[in-house]
Amino acid sequence: MGLSIIHRLKRFFILLLIIPLITAGVAFFMEMGKETTYTASVPFELGNFENEKLTGKSKVKDYFQKDEYLQKVKKASNLDYSIEEMKNGLNIEEGGEYIVVFKHTSADKKESEEIVQAISDYFLEISKEKYNEKLTLLKDYVEKVEKTEEARGYLIEEEFEFKKDTEMTITNIRETKPLEKVASEASYKNPLKRAVFGFLVGAMLSLFLLIVPELFKEYRD
Repeated sequence: MGLSIIHRLKRFFILLLIIPLITAGVAFFMEMGKETTYTASVPFELGNFENEKLTGKSKVKDYFQKDEYLQKVKKASNLDYSIEEMKNGLNIEEGGEYIVVFKHTSADKKESEEIVQAISDYFLEISKEKYNEKLTLLKDYVEKVEKTEEARGYLIEEEFEFKKDTEMTITNIRETKPLEKVASEASYKNPLKRAVFGFLVGAMLSLFLLIVPELFKEYRD
């Protein structure tokens, strides 16, 4: 087996050498032909004000990439980009327990930043609105109970417990907030790294062509 491989190596040495060089060259020029892209992103910590569409990670991810939402964003921010331009390259990723990250990738850095900024601004605006509505409702209830207590002079046990629970909810309620400002990251071309990868792939292919015929030969024998 060893002598056969050595014989095949001598016979096809030039071809086996050329294959990694070809794959390295192809990978190099393919990478050179790629354009630089930019990904703008902003992470949000979601609130807990009992609105699943605004505080549930999977719901946020599903809904806020839809045309319906993007149309509202476009109208609110007066963006010059079409819905398709906004949608293409848009990605919403789930992070930690309460984290979602709005991302948009484009060959135009300004475009990706403006789209992510507009989407996150609108998301924050409607989140604040729903959070304030919930908080006001809770506070109004506590105030109503306190007036009842003042007028009556006491609270029945159910009223007292519910008031206590509501006050605890007010203390623990969390609003949605951005964790960072919108930031961009560029994916630059790296033809040398890609060429090395291509060379390794070609070398593996050459090794494969060198050894596999011997394996089939043994199988036939």
